[in-house]
Amino acid sequence: MALNFPASPVNGQVYVALGRGWKYNSSAGIWEANINVNTVFDSDDISEGTANLFTTQERTDDFVSNLITAGNNITVNYNDVANSLTIASTTPTTISGNAGTATALQTARNFSATGDATAPAVSFDGTANVALNLTLANSGVSAGSFGSGSAIPVITVDSKGRITSASTQSVNIVTTTDIAGDSGTDTITLGTDTLTFAGTTSEIETAVTNNQVQIGLPNDVTIGNNLTVTGTLTVNGTTTTINSTQLDVDDLNITIASGAGNAAAANGAGITVDGASATLTYTSSNDRWNFNKELVVARVHGNLTGNVTGQVSDISNFSTTNITEGSNLYYTDARADARATLRITAASIGNLSDVDITTSAPTNGQVLIWNSSNSEFEPGTITGYATSDFNTDFASKDTDDLSEGSTNLYFTDARARSAISENSTQLAYNSSTGVLTFTQGNTDTVAEGSSNLYFTNARADARIAAASIDALSDVDITTSAPTNGQALIWNASNSEFEPGTVGSTLTVQDEGSALSTSASILNFVGAGVTASGTGATKTITIASSVSAISDLSDVDASGVANGEILKYVSASSEFQPSLITNSMLDPTNVFADQFTANGSTAAFTLSSDPGSKNAVQVFVDGVPQKASGYTVSGTTLTLGGTPTNGQIVEVRGYGVGLPVGTVADNSITGAKLQNGTIGLNKIQAGDYYNADTFTAGSNQTAYTLTTDPGSPYAITVYVANVQQKPVTNYTVSGTTLTLSAAPTQGVEVYVRYYGVALAVGTVADSSITGAKLQDGTITIDKIAAGAYTKQTFTGDNTTTAFTLSTDPGVAQALLIMVDNVVQEPTENYTTSGTTLTFTSAPALNARIYVRFLGLPYANASVPADDSVTNVKLNLTYTSNQYTGNNSATAYTIPAGHTANSVLVILDGLILPPSDYSVSGTTLTFGSAPLLNQSIDIRYMPV
Repeated sequence: MALNFPASPVNGQVYVALGRGWKYNSSAGIWEANINVNTVFDSDDISEGTANLFTTQERTDDFVSNLITAGNNITVNYNDVANSLTIASTTPTTISGNAGTATALQTARNFSATGDATAPAVSFDGTANVALNLTLANSGVSAGSFGSGSAIPVITVDSKGRITSASTQSVNIVTTTDIAGDSGTDTITLGTDTLTFAGTTSEIETAVTNNQVQIGLPNDVTIGNNLTVTGTLTVNGTTTTINSTQLDVDDLNITIASGAGNAAAANGAGITVDGASATLTYTSSNDRWNFNKELVVARVHGNLTGNVTGQVSDISNFSTTNITEGSNLYYTDARADARATLRITAASIGNLSDVDITTSAPTNGQVLIWNSSNSEFEPGTITGYATSDFNTDFASKDTDDLSEGSTNLYFTDARARSAISENSTQLAYNSSTGVLTFTQGNTDTVAEGSSNLYFTNARADARIAAASIDALSDVDITTSAPTNGQALIWNASNSEFEPGTVGSTLTVQDEGSALSTSASILNFVGAGVTASGTGATKTITIASSVSAISDLSDVDASGVANGEILKYVSASSEFQPSLITNSMLDPTNVFADQFTANGSTAAFTLSSDPGSKNAVQVFVDGVPQKASGYTVSGTTLTLGGTPTNGQIVEVRGYGVGLPVGTVADNSITGAKLQNGTIGLNKIQAGDYYNADTFTAGSNQTAYTLTTDPGSPYAITVYVANVQQKPVTNYTVSGTTLTLSAAPTQGVEVYVRYYGVALAVGTVADSSITGAKLQDGTITIDKIAAGAYTKQTFTGDNTTTAFTLSTDPGVAQALLIMVDNVVQEPTENYTTSGTTLTFTSAPALNARIYVRFLGLPYANASVPADDSVTNVKLNLTYTSNQYTGNNSATAYTIPAGHTANSVLVILDGLILPPSDYSVSGTTLTFGSAPLLNQSIDIRYMPV
């Protein structure tokens, strides 16, 4: 029987056949046996099904008894108790009927013939054949030939089939006939002309077979003119193409996705306009129709969600609470306070709502950093990167020096405009100019509500009039009341403005440097600057609509995140949020280069000098290269071999440490070291990372390492440049590396060390607790003598918990099979004490086999004499494997066995002992195994 594994398995899928189970491992791309192939099974381990039943003596007796039935003079007696079958016959005293055979008739008989044919009598007694010589009577018809080229014979036959008369009859032979069609006529000569039934190209086709003319339609039919179908037209196929300029349909309804069982099956149904890429499709996920183009309608009835372009006929049920704020801003206390601040004092960045320089006053060299916890910019210092560094790097850099990535793209008008769309009749969008036009519904046309009041200068001035400058959080005129002529002066010690006297001299400076010439007129320039006053007091008013840093025309703070700074982007002439990227810092940091090999050179120029080949990782078509396979000198990377033309060489640089000055000896603690910063040159000779290279021998799985790595996870093993999985594909014991499978002879086995086993000295006796033992380190030889036993249960499709005879300690100490399929610990079952719990209830009548894999136990008693049976012994199970050749029936086995002490498996199918016999050291099959048939003979201990 062949094994038919699923064609497209998924990870963890189980396949059961021939009483065995396999589980698919997608990582390795293989089916892994769920049971050890050396495990011995017999029919006691397999539950009886409902179709293929086990052979029993009673079933055999009943089967034979039902095959044999009594007949004439035959009796059948089956004794079920004695297991006997008696067949008896009786001989009758009188026999009547026909004899089966005879040599002669008792009385001879005469055979003769009379009538239309006569024959004299001949005697027949059965000892020999006889022959009758018949003489036919004269029918009265003269002998001769009848019929000619112009006459046909006329024959009369009586009821007995005799010809009683014969004559001839002249006939008129037609040699031509006329034919006509829907158009045209013709004459054909019989016997000379050929009458051809011809079709028309792509319309009618004809065929002549077996004296029949078949007229039909070809597979592809073209109708030159009009086609009228009076019945139902059914079109089967994948595509129906209509090339007419106009399609008229009388039906009132058109069904698309006919036959779809549900909305999901109709997903994507709709109409597509070719050339315009315009679609009207149905989406089942939200049960909606989707138009991928703008929709122009005269009027929409019903509720409308989204933006609206066009005339709104009635907004009587709306107030300012429902209307989006337009150019007429709603009144808020915050807006009034902001206007008051701008009118009372000169604008400061600290007055902006999203900037806080009051809680922590800025110091020299600090920058504003976004704090997402309170949604504002605060003074802060960029560690390791001084203002002078930023000024130097920033002055020479712009966005032309930073390549555009795939996620954060540069701003362009085209991108911004293409990202905007609208599907409303009242909202118009011009993608060429980026202008959105909303024709009606802004605050100029909507009545003011009771909650969101419109902003007016009068309302703002009224709030200002009702407030005092002392109400501002950074102004204090209470502690020391101002006197005539005093001004508000900033006091850094308590971070507030207080009344004070200022000098009478005003020095005009240009960014800290006094102008070289004196002036009698000081001009304030700007569109929002106004001067007023007719007396001795003059007022300079600087109007501003800036309430936050994001309101500045050259600042785009959208999407700002915690810890980001504002970086100037020359492409859009504005400041934008940004993290401090590598390009802003020291250029000798992380890099990634990619090259396309030309098949002739092995040297490639890197974008940065990594300093060491150990600071880079090289990939050729995605395959990592060993450090021994390449060299680095400055910015030149040289591979040990030349890549083929078109291969991709990728180099990843892992950065160079920035200079931090000279630190004191023994002053760097472990907490100050960044993970991964200790390079090979910092490790004492003999302790740093190493590598071993081996060449696989024939069937070689064990290799001697130069260093004990301490754990299989402290090394990386490559076989033929393919990385191996620790524990699964290899194990380590001391300096011995053992692969789970022998590599092909001659391939390279490369071992890279990532750690050195530390010397721990000799530990005290009984000082190692269970917590100190690494999982999987206790092998069989470390465990004291233990007991191995088994249990079986039967599933009922409900019960998940079963009681074990012994506490196994952990789930991994059990081998559990459900209907001969091995279950995975913790995934398919768990244990707690003596309770075994399955994650899902085993099926009804499922056989649950539990094998205890052994637990150490103490204080074992000495067994009594003659009390140790075979199951208590550590017996050895052996086997032989052969291949059938379609002729041999005898095969050699060890001595001492019988047909019942061996298990014979042909192509995975267990044979009953009745199919073979055992004599001495020879096992003989009843019939020769087929050519290449697998023969597996397993021996039970005897």
